[in-house]
Amino acid sequence: MKNHFLYILFAFAFTLNLNAQNGQGVVTDAFTNKPIAGVVITNDKSNASLATDSAGKFELSCADIPYYITLHFLGYEDVHIKVTSCNRSINAQMSPSSLQLNEVQINGWANDNKNNQLYRAQSIGVLSRADLNRGTGLSLVDAIDLVPGVNMMARSPFGGQHIVIRGYYGGGSGANSLPAFNTNGLGYQVTLNNIPLTDATGTTLMDDIDFSTLGKVEVIKGPQSTLYGSGIGGVVNLYTARPTPNTTEISQTAMGGSYGLWRTTTGLTTAGSNYDVALNYGHQNYNGFRPHDASRKDYVTFTGNYYGKVQTLSAYFSYSHSYEELAGEQDAGELYRHSDSIIVPTYVTNNSHTLVESFRGGVTDDFKFSKHFSNQTTVFGSGRSSNMPFAKGVTDYSLINFGARTGFVYDQQFKNVGIHGIIGGSVIRTAQTVSGNSFGNANNAKYTALNGSVFTQWNINLPLQ
Repeated sequence: MKNHFLYILFAFAFTLNLNAQNGQGVVTDAFTNKPIAGVVITNDKSNASLATDSAGKFELSCADIPYYITLHFLGYEDVHIKVTSCNRSINAQMSPSSLQLNEVQINGWANDNKNNQLYRAQSIGVLSRADLNRGTGLSLVDAIDLVPGVNMMARSPFGGQHIVIRGYYGGGSGANSLPAFNTNGLGYQVTLNNIPLTDATGTTLMDDIDFSTLGKVEVIKGPQSTLYGSGIGGVVNLYTARPTPNTTEISQTAMGGSYGLWRTTTGLTTAGSNYDVALNYGHQNYNGFRPHDASRKDYVTFTGNYYGKVQTLSAYFSYSHSYEELAGEQDAGELYRHSDSIIVPTYVTNNSHTLVESFRGGVTDDFKFSKHFSNQTTVFGSGRSSNMPFAKGVTDYSLINFGARTGFVYDQQFKNVGIHGIIGGSVIRTAQTVSGNSFGNANNAKYTALNGSVFTQWNINLPLQ
């Protein structure tokens, strides 16, 4: 009896020791925080490999520490992590690769790692960080035009952007329906880290967005866009880049170009096993290729994420100061001759420009109640003031936005039949004050807009797909 007891005690102690020799970790999507199943993990010393389970979790041997592991999964960029201790878990994040643009990559609430058009009734175009940096990376115009059916234009080199999705642009009626008439985006929704950039009036202004901080852009066309509001054209979701896991970096970059282009970016990032923080400051000058066409911008951006066992908290805060001079109209002949003449001199005499100063902030809570039921809630607020003299007048705007959006997700697999459902709602309130003078007529007004929506979507995956 005594020998049996000693044997059981020895086996129990051996089991504890065996468990103690394994480190743990989880692999998630860098932008959606959803677990990725089937990620292949290799050890550079033992050459052993393993794969993450359905919850994105894995175990590592604590022998031969320190060593490096490599994470590989089709459609994502490889990740290399140094393992130095088994006392803390590894929270690895993988970013989608630009090499898989022909596949539909489902993100946000609708992500279930099934990147196949058979599973989702929607059309999505995805741009990775590599796509965004094909040019200077300072503007979204060149990159987003790579998405079929999407066109982006700008009134000035780095301001007055608007997007046309599938040919729709809500510019008004008659001559005013031309896309060039209204440089504020209409007919689509834009979000940044799940924070709406589109206000309650349906207007989207992007002069104050530092596009160089983006790591991913997602364009949703079709019925799926109704999850984000009443944008007829579709939805553009912007995501900031995430820091490299388990690293601390201080970076300073500088870029110069023709026509006086000068951009500097100072960054501080740190990421641990269950958190990451990024702080960036960007300063940009551009003299323009036409008279009275200069641009000056300053950006400060902060992002932070905390990853718990059943909860993820994300925060985004930004401040920007943007100044864009307006050169006015110029006919084709003058443009092709590279003429420095001003066709409409009043643009210069009235110092036409767009001056925008803004702040924006939001917090997102992604909570998993159980294996099949979760919730994502975002509260946000922003403020903006702008001064816009033009050829025959001047307009001053100031507005405050605040609101929230939430969604409850149910995901269940019954043998060969899967059910994925979303129920949620959003509300945003905009208070705007307008004052100015146009063609000798004074204009002073206050507006308040309230925009709310309730949405639900259910997908059933049948046995034969």
